[in-house]
Amino acid sequence: MLKRCYPVFIFVSIALFGCKPEEHTPAEGEPIFSTQGTVDGQAFSITAGVSDYYMFTNYSLDTGNVFSFNGSFKTVDCDTICNNSLSITFRNYKIDANQATAFSQSMSLPPHNVFSSPSGTPTSMQVDFIAITMGGQASDLLWDFGDGTSSIEANPQHTYVVPGIYEVCLTANYIDGCNRSICNTLNNNLPGADCDASFSATPNGNTVAFTASPTGNGPFTYAWDFGDGTTTNTQGASHTYSSPGVYQVCLTTTSSDNCTSSICKNIATDNANTCSVDYLADTTVLSNPLNLATVELAWTDENGKVFTSKSDTQPSSSHFEILSIEDFVDNELGAKTKKLNVEFHCVLYHQGESKSISGSAIIAIAYP
Repeated sequence: MLKRCYPVFIFVSIALFGCKPEEHTPAEGEPIFSTQGTVDGQAFSITAGVSDYYMFTNYSLDTGNVFSFNGSFKTVDCDTICNNSLSITFRNYKIDANQATAFSQSMSLPPHNVFSSPSGTPTSMQVDFIAITMGGQASDLLWDFGDGTSSIEANPQHTYVVPGIYEVCLTANYIDGCNRSICNTLNNNLPGADCDASFSATPNGNTVAFTASPTGNGPFTYAWDFGDGTTTNTQGASHTYSSPGVYQVCLTTTSSDNCTSSICKNIATDNANTCSVDYLADTTVLSNPLNLATVELAWTDENGKVFTSKSDTQPSSSHFEILSIEDFVDNELGAKTKKLNVEFHCVLYHQGESKSISGSAIIAIAYP
């Protein structure tokens, strides 16, 4: 069968040109991998297969048993220095010395990544959950941690290993047949989400006094939903319910820098005479000396200077997001590949100099 080579290079321990059978080869004139954006306001655009640029990929296992996965746009004839090139490297979310299990879970490339730093950017969070049951004796509890795992313990401890916003739900079933659920979002070190809605409630008969106490950069806007079809947008509110009961009250706050957060609670009036459930979450950020679940961008300029995002001074406005992940064709040796659609904005550094980069890319990576 005839083979035609297309511009993808797979690097494991040696460089192999990506020749594929005819039926797996993209049609001519239809480039797959490209990146575009600006560096310090100057536009750039690179397409694999155009102007001698190609998409290179590699993976490696370091001495700490952590995999790294890389995709690079550079010319085919460059050696150690490749002018006007872009490299994107991901660190695996866990330590894993067994190549057979690398990429066995989607968390190897989570949708959101934080930038690596010399001191190790924290990405994991340990959370102690405490169930609060009222109005009867609960027969069983079910936690959904929002990352595909669950628990039936009353007060479980759970660790989130990658940054993200997780919806945590608790359902309580009571001996008398009553059941109640509560769901709230939990932010695990996701950049750009540095705010939290919070409120207290004090019942007096069927009237409940609510006070908002959000964290973040004020002033805030407020949106209350009292669970009986009524709403308001003031910071504090006093609301009278038409009858005793348990109502799910939700507050959404938006900070001056457009950070939005929501929280819901089951609020019981005096003499509610029905079951209710809520929970508390005590979080501890875990250290990350191996830079697990982080990303690093590197731009080599026209003079051969390599600017990298790896810095403790990366601003909070920096972000990197994987918009989609999909399987791609195997390489000639049968190694698996992924195609990623990503976007990014950050600051790159080189010996006291800095450049701002913003853009998007469709890249490929190989993995074991």
